[in-house]
Amino acid sequence: MTLTARHKLLNRLAGAMLGLLLLSLVVGLLVPVYTDEVAWRFQISRFLQDGIDRATGETCGLNTLAMPAYFMLPVRLFSATATAFLSDPLAVRVAGIACAILAVIAMLGLVRQREPASERRAVIEILVLALLGTGVLPFLLVWSRPDQAIWLAMLASLWIAFAPRAARETGEPRARIAAITLLALIAFSYHMKGVFYLPVFVLAVLASGRGALHYRLRGVALLVILACTWSAYRYWSDRFACPDDPVLAAKLEQQNVMMLLRNGGWRALPGAVPTLLSNMWPTPYIRNTMPATGYMSYWLPATPVPLPLMALWRAMIWFCWYLTAAIAAALVFLAARDRFPQRWMLAAALVLAGCASAWAMLQYNKNAYESSVYLPVLILALVFLWAAPARYRAWLGSPVLTIAALSAISQVLVAGSYAAPLWAAGRGGGYVAGQPYSLSAFAYPRARILAAGAKCGIVLHPGLKRVLIDDLTYFAYAQSSTPMHRLGVLSDWNGSAGDPMAWMRRHGSPGAVLACAYLPPSLRERAIATGDVCCVSTR
Repeated sequence: MTLTARHKLLNRLAGAMLGLLLLSLVVGLLVPVYTDEVAWRFQISRFLQDGIDRATGETCGLNTLAMPAYFMLPVRLFSATATAFLSDPLAVRVAGIACAILAVIAMLGLVRQREPASERRAVIEILVLALLGTGVLPFLLVWSRPDQAIWLAMLASLWIAFAPRAARETGEPRARIAAITLLALIAFSYHMKGVFYLPVFVLAVLASGRGALHYRLRGVALLVILACTWSAYRYWSDRFACPDDPVLAAKLEQQNVMMLLRNGGWRALPGAVPTLLSNMWPTPYIRNTMPATGYMSYWLPATPVPLPLMALWRAMIWFCWYLTAAIAAALVFLAARDRFPQRWMLAAALVLAGCASAWAMLQYNKNAYESSVYLPVLILALVFLWAAPARYRAWLGSPVLTIAALSAISQVLVAGSYAAPLWAAGRGGGYVAGQPYSLSAFAYPRARILAAGAKCGIVLHPGLKRVLIDDLTYFAYAQSSTPMHRLGVLSDWNGSAGDPMAWMRRHGSPGAVLACAYLPPSLRERAIATGDVCCVSTR
């Protein structure tokens, strides 16, 4: 086979892998909306309605209601506007799919930006698309959480910073550096995770140009970014603390090393070192993408395949990632042998991998949604690492093609195994049987929810305040003032809230509209049911 024919074949394979991955992401429309996707909207998307940021916990004191930093206000206004006009679970899932597709396009754009049309570029594209399609990772990529905005901001910053030299020299440097600075502030506004990816934005500023004017502009940009980083760190660390409720504070310490250090002081650091080191290992994040008989909080039903096939499927995915690790090691060796000719590429790879490891180091619990950023960041690090050696070695194509074949099989298995049962479970709308922390993206029962609330005198109007809701009923009452989420009152995250009826009365709530299944016996006997939705009046 001639080189030209091989190049054409690899391009066709890259196109096929892109089509397959996009199809997998679209199938993700059937994935029920997970509670975390709703909870984050509840916390940072209500500025127009409440004039503040919220927390699902109701007992933390000043942290329950907080004013965001001024530079965060544009993001809060954007999110609150989306809540006002797109208050529907289907909008949540469509937004997640759109952001996932945009991120895939951006990753491929970075590959094409660095590589001319060649066999080397086609192989990198195949590797990126194949790894993003392994296991149930495509379903995790469509979760609409703050992670998506942070990831897109990083991709856009790197795309601006590593534009071809001709574009950097002819373009307006102020616009490029200002855009990177703005993207950094957007990332800091969405989640503490954005603060931990600060080095990515610093690298983007440093790599954005040369010359005396660039140095001055970059100095100003770095000062602005660092000042906002400190402000964002203070804001988010305070938000994740719980000074008025030691019960809930202790529970938060079990989730994140930062909360342990904050509440126990830096004297707790020596004892945390072994945990910090073990947390950096990537296997829990890969395990989150495996087909399984049970998933975190039942976000997916058990994989409906025989156990021997599941074991083989899982072995295929592990093999893909082990082979990827071997490729990364080979690229480091080749770059070293070539005396690191592309040092900016190597720096970008190390910064990305280092930031992902730093965030992982702090997490006690590797929740499934963490994999949706951690693994793509490592894949992007591999893209930059691929450009670090002086020249391409054709033998690297063979392991990539093996990964692509296994990924294609995995994506066919995912679609074939999950599409029908997910559609059957979610097409009727509302709560999803067997998935107590999820809700269907389809046929939102808004009229039924509002009718259920009206039976207890809870009628949506401009003056409605402090109604107790759950993930499903939140969308119907999103335009009410300062609603309370059931996680802070009727779950094991309620801290020291105590009796829910006494709590609601003490805080001026007219009552609750939520799933009957969430109500304790003391409230269930007072409730009026409308199907699986109950209302409880505090009068």
